[in-house]
Amino acid sequence: SRVTWGGSVLLIVLIVAAGFVMSRDYRAQERNAWIRTGQMRLSERIQGDQRLDTLGDHVLGFLADYLGAQVGAVYVAESDGGFRRVAGYAIPPGAGSDVLRSGESLLGQAAKENRALHVTDVPAGYLAVGSALGRGTPSALIVAPASIDGVVQAVVELGFFRRIDAVDLELLMRASESLGVAVRSSKDRTRLEALLEETQRQAEALQTQQEELRVNNEELEEQGRALRESQSRLETQQAELEQINSRLEEQ
Repeated sequence: SRVTWGGSVLLIVLIVAAGFVMSRDYRAQERNAWIRTGQMRLSERIQGDQRLDTLGDHVLGFLADYLGAQVGAVYVAESDGGFRRVAGYAIPPGAGSDVLRSGESLLGQAAKENRALHVTDVPAGYLAVGSALGRGTPSALIVAPASIDGVVQAVVELGFFRRIDAVDLELLMRASESLGVAVRSSKDRTRLEALLEETQRQAEALQTQQEELRVNNEELEEQGRALRESQSRLETQQAELEQINSRLEEQ
């Protein structure tokens, strides 16, 4: 009957809809699990006291493996507003610039807007990939800032030969704060080391000056003793001359 047939169709529609919802939820759960795993593993790689170059190498090594990137670079914000490259992954020698001014290139734009950029129209030669067989330009880029408290501490550039998915951007955006904290801590540590080295140099210079002053004082004391002895001899000679003159006058 029509009622039976209609009920069957409705049942099929409900089953298909439920399957679609379950599939969508499953994909969302997989996506979130992949992102959380990436955040956790990245956090493990950036823990502890690390120098900026070591930290940059660890970040790029992990992201290249986890995201399947073919090339990458990490630029750290400088006090003058520019950015300095501290690490690179598969970048040919001499490629790119080690220092970028604020507002320059895609990196400067991402830092200025404090948001990740997804670039599919990659400029020729931009972030070139180097290998033993040659070099090439990736087909897609992610330029993602690492910021904490609204301040960009570094920018990560990654190049791909594949299409970039939304989940790739989501991972980098979620990791932005933890990366920003790690970079800021490393920068603070570097400044502290520089301050301690400067303090040590000043202490060594002061110690050297004190040693020079001690030597000079000893030389002055020696000269003073020599002068006193010379004065004593002169006084003795003067007394002898006076005695001789007195005898001569008596004669």
